[in-house]
Amino acid sequence: MTAWLDQVCAGEKAIHTRGTAVSKAPKFTPDRPPVEADRAAVVTALTELREMFAQSKTIFDGIGPSPFPLGDELVAANRRDLGAFMTRLDEVLDNARKVPVEQLTGPAEFVTKDVVFWDPSGPKLPDLIKAEPVLDEVYDQAPNC
Repeated sequence: MTAWLDQVCAGEKAIHTRGTAVSKAPKFTPDRPPVEADRAAVVTALTELREMFAQSKTIFDGIGPSPFPLGDELVAANRRDLGAFMTRLDEVLDNARKVPVEQLTGPAEFVTKDVVFWDPSGPKLPDLIKAEPVLDEVYDQAPNC
């Protein structure tokens, strides 16, 4: 039970630090339009984010059956939603590498909006802990939690 919960926490932890990569993306405004020199920063931010989300997906893909039904739903939602998000992230990263410079605002906004507010659609860890109080005790024993 502790090992399973630790894996879930590790999967979530992999993307909880995404603010660091997000902060590297330039912010464009009408007074500050993108220039070619911004492309590298946008691509770097997207690449770092892709690595974080890929790590999270790899961890969730490796998680075995849950000792609790709601846990299987949590893992399935993360697998599904991370997969879909990774597809979109790959598209945006590809576009950031090749779109005309004036269109860099789209990939940059993806970083500052879509990535920042990404959240899987299924149950969350606090929901699982609330449904299975024994996990509250186990949570403190799991190194990644």
